[in-house]
Amino acid sequence: MIEIIIVGIVALSVGAGLAFLVLNGINKGKANAIILEANKEAEQIKKEKLLQAKEKFIELKSEHEKVINKKNNDINNAHQR
Repeated sequence: MIEIIIVGIVALSVGAGLAFLVLNGINKGKANAIILEANKEAEQIKKEKLLQAKEKFIELKSEHEKVINKKNNDINNAHQR
């Protein structure tokens, strides 16, 4: 009778250990996949934000050049009078 209990406890322990190892491996695989996907998404967002920043810079530069050109024209017109 005691042998059956001991065998049952050992079998239960071995089964629990194996289940832990298998589930731990599966969870690590899922975690790595999630991290990989997050890194890809972060890289894409970074590229989009850099492009937006470059576009904004070009827009601001163009506006600045218009202001400077207008001031230069105003100065030239004032000297011609």
